[in-house]
Amino acid sequence: MAPEKPSFYLLYGDDELAFSEQIAALRRLLGGSAAAELNTTRFTPKELNFSDLETACNSLPFLAKRRLIIIAHAEMLPKNKKWQERFSRLLDNLPESTALLLIEHVQLSRRDSEEKYRKHSFYYQWALNHPQSSWIKACITPRRDAFARWITKRCLSIGGKIKPAAAHLLAELVADDSLRADQELHKLLDYVDYQRPIDPVDVESLTTFHGQADVFRLVDSLGHRDGQQATACLHRLLEDQDFLPVFGMIVRQFRLLLQTRQALDRQEDPARVLKAHPYLARKIIRQSRNFTTADLRRIYSKLHNLDVSFKTEQPDPRVELDTFIAELMQ
Repeated sequence: MAPEKPSFYLLYGDDELAFSEQIAALRRLLGGSAAAELNTTRFTPKELNFSDLETACNSLPFLAKRRLIIIAHAEMLPKNKKWQERFSRLLDNLPESTALLLIEHVQLSRRDSEEKYRKHSFYYQWALNHPQSSWIKACITPRRDAFARWITKRCLSIGGKIKPAAAHLLAELVADDSLRADQELHKLLDYVDYQRPIDPVDVESLTTFHGQADVFRLVDSLGHRDGQQATACLHRLLEDQDFLPVFGMIVRQFRLLLQTRQALDRQEDPARVLKAHPYLARKIIRQSRNFTTADLRRIYSKLHNLDVSFKTEQPDPRVELDTFIAELMQ
C-alpha cells in the first residue's frame, strides 16, 4: 500500500498522457493554479545542478503545504556511484513539505523489458526499498488492439462514443501515442458535437498526425505510375514533418503492402497476416492490388538502400526521394 503522503514519487514507462495526468493530480494537491505554479519546480538532466536541486527540495513552500519538484527523463541522470550516493542522501532527508517526482521514460514493449528496468533502475530500487516514503506507478502505453480498446474506453470517459473501426484507424494514425490520441478524440467529439459515435470517415477527415492520409495517396499514385501526384504528396508531407518520420512511414507502408500482396498470392487472409482491423486491412488490400510481389520486393530493396544511405552518407532527402519516385515511374 502506498504511503498517505509520500515524499518520493516515481513514474516510469512511455505513456505521456498518463505522465501529464499524474503531474496534474499532484499539482492540484498544492492548491489553486497560482499556488501550484509558485510551488512547482522543474529540472531536466542536461541542465541539472545538484546544489540547485538540493536548495529546491529544502525550500519551504509558499502559501501551500508542499512543494513539487519534477525531474523528467530521469533515465538520463548520471549513473555513477558518487551521484547515486548523493541522490540517496537527498532522498533520505527530504522534508515532509517536499514531493520529489522523477519520470523515467523507458520502452517496455518486450515481455522481459519491465523486469530488466526494475532490476537496473537505481530510483526504482530505492523506492522499492523505502515503501514508507515512496510511491511508484507504471505508465505503459497499450499496443495494437489493446490501444484501440484504450481509445474506446478513453472516449467513453470523456463523454463520447467511437465506432470500433474508427478506434482502430485512430490508433494507426497516431502510432499508439496516447497524448495525441486524447487530443484527437476531443477534436473529433467536438466535430460530431457529442451527438453520435465517431466513425472512420470522421477520423480520416480530421486526423493527419504522421501524414498517413498523404501516405495512402502517395502509394496509390506510385501504383498508378502517377509521378507528378506522388511527388506532390511527398512534398506536402515534407513541409509539415522531418524527413525521417516520413521516410519511416513510407517504408512501413510498403512493408505492409508486401505482406498483403504475399498473403493474397498464397490465398491467405491479409487481415489475419497483418493483425489489423478489417477496415484497415481493406485499405491496404486495395492498395496492394496496384503492385506485383516482384514490384514490391524491388521497391522494398531500394528503400533499404536509401535507409543505409541516409544513415551513413546523409544525402539531401528530398532529392533522393524524388529520384526514388522517378525511378519507379520508369
